[in-house]
Amino acid sequence: MSTEPWLQRIALAVDTADRDGNLIALYGAIRRCNALSFRAPDKVALELYYYESNCWSAIARLKLSSKTQWSWHQPEYVNQVFCLRRILNSPTFNELSVTRQQQTRTNFANIMNTLGRPIAAINAWGEVIAEVPEFAAALGNRGFGLIYLAKHLPDIQDKIRIAELARHHLTLAISDEAIWDSGQKEEAHPIFVKHLKEVRNFLDGKKNKPRKSKFKSTDKNYYNWCEKEKLHIDPLNIFGIDNFEREDWMHLPPHTYNIRTNSLRYVNMYNQLKSDYAYARRNLYEGINYKGFDHTPVNLFDPFDDTIYGHSIEKFKSSLCDSYAIFDKIAVFINDYFNCEANIKRVNFRKVWYDKLDENKPIRAAFYGNNNWPLRGLFFLSKDLFDKDFNGIADPDGETLDRIRNQIEHRFLSVTADESTVLGDETLSYINLDALQKYALQMLVKAREALILLCLAMHTEEFQRKQNAAQHDKDSIVIQEPARPANKMSAP
Repeated sequence: MSTEPWLQRIALAVDTADRDGNLIALYGAIRRCNALSFRAPDKVALELYYYESNCWSAIARLKLSSKTQWSWHQPEYVNQVFCLRRILNSPTFNELSVTRQQQTRTNFANIMNTLGRPIAAINAWGEVIAEVPEFAAALGNRGFGLIYLAKHLPDIQDKIRIAELARHHLTLAISDEAIWDSGQKEEAHPIFVKHLKEVRNFLDGKKNKPRKSKFKSTDKNYYNWCEKEKLHIDPLNIFGIDNFEREDWMHLPPHTYNIRTNSLRYVNMYNQLKSDYAYARRNLYEGINYKGFDHTPVNLFDPFDDTIYGHSIEKFKSSLCDSYAIFDKIAVFINDYFNCEANIKRVNFRKVWYDKLDENKPIRAAFYGNNNWPLRGLFFLSKDLFDKDFNGIADPDGETLDRIRNQIEHRFLSVTADESTVLGDETLSYINLDALQKYALQMLVKAREALILLCLAMHTEEFQRKQNAAQHDKDSIVIQEPARPANKMSAP
């Protein structure tokens, strides 16, 4: 029997269960998708993952209430993201129909934005618009996402530039040229019109003033690459904004210290995070574009396993591990800034959110019920990383990334030019060169997102603290403009 009727019946079952609000039927559809995907051809399996992701979305929506919408415990969303990533990460993704590709990317962007991860969302919507500029769902949802991001930015000029792009996308979304999925226009069109009115009111009378920067690029090829790959620590480094300063503009927002503090500890810590990130980024760039002296020792023997050695390979390894290490440092930052008082020797990015650093314990009081959207984004970003003590992961590559890092730092990882990627035993593993480069870039993208979200979360938290007069008494001092690192001290 052709697989087409199976897919049609499952799609109909999912739509019917969603429309009727039937949780039992939705869970049944998930079990059916799982059972069929194990023995289905790759392309059919991707369709099944898509239907499963829709099931998890429907279940989350049915369980949603005014009390749970800010809940930090949303396993249905994590499962939905995992399913969508299985599709996006698949080598056969491009074999899907253009419509299914754009639907998958748009759904992924929508859930990223819901979870407080606007950087990942805006990039995903941008990929859709780059391929289909008239795709209404991506245009309108990206416009809304940009508005929400603008609300959380500390710099007024950044707000204006982001809001101008939101206005542009929303205008296109409601135009006659916009392309709509079947049945979406009636519900979404008036919502996009409402958002467009909101952003127009915000921009009324406001002018976009260029940033004042003394930064001068000494390596245009490098900074062009950073811009292309969206690797600047700058919320303006997104698809649709081409005219911005090519530097890591973002820093901590105005914040408070106890007056007895003898240093700007958070400025210092964030400077180090940025420096670590810039070093990892430069290593990846140099690995990709390596020219010149190779440090590889001359006196090497052939191990008869096609292993290759060289400067670029070590650059990729260093970039991946340095990017990964940034997350545990961010966990230490969060532990200190939010007064979690967790054991610093045991803190990591997956554990810092929970009492006693245990996933089976409640979310910490400092976070539970906190309507800090980007902080919640950091929490859900932590679920991209693998931890053997935790259940559930939002990235199918998460466990592989953890193992690669562990092999590089503590064991042996051999790199080959062979097209297949094979992770061997615990002592000596193998990986394809292109796969290593891909994973290094993947970790760098996640680290960049985390650094931006950390600034936005701190800005939101400072605003909330200002509402409490006790947080700003005579024993506190407000740092309005954190000192920017001197250009000569900045990492490339």
